[in-house]
Amino acid sequence: MFIVPMKYCLFFAMLFCVLASCSKGPTYNGPKPNTPQSLLHDTLGPAIQIDSIPLAVGNTWQYLYTSDEQSYFYSVKVVADTIIKGERAAKVYTYTDSLLSIAYYSNRADGYYLLANRYLNPDSLVVLAKPNRILALPNVINNTWNTVDSTNVRYPEAFGWQWLDYDRITTVAGSFNCCRLSMDDGIPSYSYYSSKGLVKKLTFGVNGIQHVGGVYFIYSTTILTSVNF
Repeated sequence: MFIVPMKYCLFFAMLFCVLASCSKGPTYNGPKPNTPQSLLHDTLGPAIQIDSIPLAVGNTWQYLYTSDEQSYFYSVKVVADTIIKGERAAKVYTYTDSLLSIAYYSNRADGYYLLANRYLNPDSLVVLAKPNRILALPNVINNTWNTVDSTNVRYPEAFGWQWLDYDRITTVAGSFNCCRLSMDDGIPSYSYYSSKGLVKKLTFGVNGIQHVGGVYFIYSTTILTSVNF
């Protein structure tokens, strides 16, 4: 069985995941005036409060990931409860047909955290010295926070997050009242969370020098296709 490093799977998660590469171009921290708004929004939805990510054992999400290069389904499943450094944690599988990653998450009073990763070759549990806060919860519009991808030891990357607004997102799995989250490490992505977890994610690319004045386009899309609870 093969193992995919956590940085390639989160994101998908959650649940929250975080896709990261080993190097980035120059970072542009200004507004994104050329991001096509029509690509970001469905029908504006009502306010929603998200207090936690549902981590009951057996909860399963299936997603369709699509980019210009590839398209595939993957699943996220809570398989067990355990304890990491004295804290209750959910053991979560993210997998396709032949690829598997294992991570441990926890809901805390101030948000949703990644606590540890398990690698299969060789079998080892790596507990983060500082858990990564993936989501600040409950969601508050305009709330911002930063995290560092400590799973990437050689090239740790900083991510800036912000809860932006509310949207109603419809997929084949149903219609969901969501809060839109931006993540920016130089090129933006937008994730839509409901009380069921991640519903939709858009990752952008850019045509232009140093991201300034360039035109943004959707590089990849992640869509919830089914949820079992």
